[in-house]
Amino acid sequence: MIDYILNECRKTSIEASGQLTLGKLIEELTMVKQEVPDAKVYFDFCGFFPTDIDSWLGIYAELALSYKKDGEPMSIDEFIALLKKTIGQTFVSFEGCSHTMKADTPIWVANKMEAGKTAVVGITDDGVNVYIRTDFVDPYDW
Repeated sequence: MIDYILNECRKTSIEASGQLTLGKLIEELTMVKQEVPDAKVYFDFCGFFPTDIDSWLGIYAELALSYKKDGEPMSIDEFIALLKKTIGQTFVSFEGCSHTMKADTPIWVANKMEAGKTAVVGITDDGVNVYIRTDFVDPYDW
């Protein structure tokens, strides 16, 4: 019963924050891909781009996109494929707990072993590249 109440509070918190879930991010990227099919994917800060996805240290049952600035960013096709293969994938926390990710799993921005409060809240494009919009979100603000 307590887990149910906590999960319902978390869902309400996600909806109020505008934070995107895995499924919603895939949906938005798929729509933008029609307009910018050869786009590279970046974050909206300092030229960083996503490199991988993993369980988020803040709440292991949620996801985090890792990032870096050096190298070549993923294409929109590669990024969508990475996100799609995450649905149904099980991640194991360093404590040994298993968490299977679903389309309604929220997405954060944090490298492995980081637990910042940078949330994915949308995407935009400039006609050439796609940018993942981020914002500060407190996951415990119920």
